[in-house]
Amino acid sequence: MRKIKYKKGRKVQPSLLEYTGKHKDTATEMQLFVYDTNDLTEFDEFKVSQLDRCLDPTKTNWMNVHGLNDIEILKSIGEHLHVDNFMLGDILNTTKRTKLEENHDILFFNIKSLLPIENSDSINVEQISFLLKNDILISFQEKRSDFLHICGNESGHIPEL
Repeated sequence: MRKIKYKKGRKVQPSLLEYTGKHKDTATEMQLFVYDTNDLTEFDEFKVSQLDRCLDPTKTNWMNVHGLNDIEILKSIGEHLHVDNFMLGDILNTTKRTKLEENHDILFFNIKSLLPIENSDSINVEQISFLLKNDILISFQEKRSDFLHICGNESGHIPEL
């Protein structure tokens, strides 16, 4: 029988931006994928200031953020997309329950992912959060993982999100 390891939550003010997860040494990195059924462009080591000129409203735009340590990067995403601090706080507080929230033109949700621990009967729980606004989907992961990746299928086409 497998054991699930949950993180103990601690009280954090809802509007206070503080990362509560266990991956405190994981550097924050961003990627942007702009794609359709025939084409994929990946921007590695992406900066929020590049967002407007890289988005293509005729294609699927997905920004993937790994690591939640750099609060300033998350604040800049929030300022750029007009996301309030309560949603950013929910992204950073990884001990909260799964949540779905619609606020004006933003859909926010987070989920818990279950990861088997190598050479163990235990399962680790991590949070993945999503913001959907206008022409972009943003995913926030505590650390780099293979949960979300784009790959071509047998015909070479890229799947739609």
